[in-house]
Amino acid sequence: MNTMRLTTLAPIPGKNQYECMAETYYHQSHTTTRAFEFATSNALAENNIDGILPGHCLALDVGSGRGMLPEYLPEFAARAKRIELDLSRAMLAIPRGDPIAGLVQADATHLPFRDSLCQVVTAFLFDPFNKRDF
Repeated sequence: MNTMRLTTLAPIPGKNQYECMAETYYHQSHTTTRAFEFATSNALAENNIDGILPGHCLALDVGSGRGMLPEYLPEFAARAKRIELDLSRAMLAIPRGDPIAGLVQADATHLPFRDSLCQVVTAFLFDPFNKRDF
């Protein structure tokens, strides 16, 4: 069981859309998510992305949701220390199956990290809920 402490580094105004749907977002009936996961997995595998990413490093997964990086890039996830960042506290509360370096609740448009902290940054899903000028 992951006992990672959630860190909120930026003020999060109000309740965002993901707070309302976090419990059902990854459910099998959510066809948009299912189609996206299938397409993403195939594209990453076809292009051998897992094999070209660096060895041991610090990776930031922006908009991590439940933490899909290990499913999309299992070899990389096994050798990298990961920080998972999401605007939604409810999404970050979804249990993860593997250890991570940290959970951070923050807005992706205002990352609370110094430049060059992470050697790899991933962001697998860009939803229409995001601001148009992101």
